[in-house]
Amino acid sequence: MKLEDTWKSLTTENHAIDHSEVLESMKSKKLDVMAKLQKKLVAKLMFAISFTLGYSVLLYFVKDSIVVVLFAIIIAAHLLAIAYFIKEYKEMQKLLPMDGNILETLKEFQRRILKVLKSEETGGLILYPVAVSAGFFFALLSDRSFNEVMVDRWIWLIWIAVMVGFTPVGHWMAKRMNNMAFGKQLKHLQDMIDEIEIDKQN
Repeated sequence: MKLEDTWKSLTTENHAIDHSEVLESMKSKKLDVMAKLQKKLVAKLMFAISFTLGYSVLLYFVKDSIVVVLFAIIIAAHLLAIAYFIKEYKEMQKLLPMDGNILETLKEFQRRILKVLKSEETGGLILYPVAVSAGFFFALLSDRSFNEVMVDRWIWLIWIAVMVGFTPVGHWMAKRMNNMAFGKQLKHLQDMIDEIEIDKQN
């Protein structure tokens, strides 16, 4: 083999190695963003578990049957949320090796994260009135009966006002907290998806 051909061969090999290293570096960055999002999802799961335990402890001190039912609904909803978070986490874990189509893997991961956050926010809209009612009656019924409380129209008005006021505020706070916790990594993930799609078009 001529010296010139040998040099071309070495140059080609080095180029292939460099290209492979670049691809691995890009893949590593994508995995890092996905891993950070998963850690935040685990933190959300731990938060749901702690809330469930807290309500379960409070349930021990509840005497009125109405409040017991309200607390039971909240605990059941949190248990369903925990089961859902675990299921989605396991599905996301299957995507992390990124052995298949990288673009489709990133899109599927993004879809699952956004679905979890949307489900949590929507579920909260349903659960906030129940949680407000549980706390409201838990405090009021500590020294009075449910029938005594319900004949007071001011209590009815305050109860409705608190529910109507807290529900949108709670929903806004949940969206804001999710944006603060997940927004930065979700933006990075979207930027990666956009970058790959632009490269495919060129």
